[in-house]
Amino acid sequence: DPAFADEFVLISAHYDHLKPKLFSYYPGACDNAAAVAVLLEITKSISQMDQRPKRSICFAFFDAEERMCMGSFAFTSRRDYDDARIVAVLNMDLLGRNLLDVVDDSIIVTGAEHYAALHNAINLVCLQEQLTFIPLETDLIGPVGDHIAFISPRRPVLFFTSGINKDYHRPTDTPDKLDYQLLSRQKAVVQNMLLRLAEDDGALLALRAALLRQVPAL
Repeated sequence: DPAFADEFVLISAHYDHLKPKLFSYYPGACDNAAAVAVLLEITKSISQMDQRPKRSICFAFFDAEERMCMGSFAFTSRRDYDDARIVAVLNMDLLGRNLLDVVDDSIIVTGAEHYAALHNAINLVCLQEQLTFIPLETDLIGPVGDHIAFISPRRPVLFFTSGINKDYHRPTDTPDKLDYQLLSRQKAVVQNMLLRLAEDDGALLALRAALLRQVPAL
């Protein structure tokens, strides 16, 4: 859409993990190969759509997330990076497992706490996929993912995750531990919200317009 094509919705996942230590190898299946696979699947699905979304979509695969998110901060530090053109961000990390290995069929989403319509839309999509939506405030979990490089009062920055599990940052984070049916449903939630934000005429991004009147230009 010529009216929205210069605006971007960015979706990301990091592909790095911990380096080997002595004789230990870290497969990183949940952290973060699962989310990278989801991002690849979403990229393929959207690229094959007959009708493209109104807004442009940036598919970002970041390195060095495990090193204080250096990859995503390097991206936002580029001279050709235009922060004003990114209207929403979706970041994925640690998918395909149950929260703390005890909370089944759930997904944590941060960043929608100040966007009522967006919060409700995520909840409805989770219900459709038979997932429990666990909303958390971004400040509550702290700087734990690449989305922090994009945090701004001017836009929603969403973080989708299963949360940590007993194999987090351990050599036991292997593919056989993943729940692939859960991962597929989580992927459906993320893709649905990505497309809705790319098509949104203002309802889901309403707070962004309101905040622009309060926040001084950077």
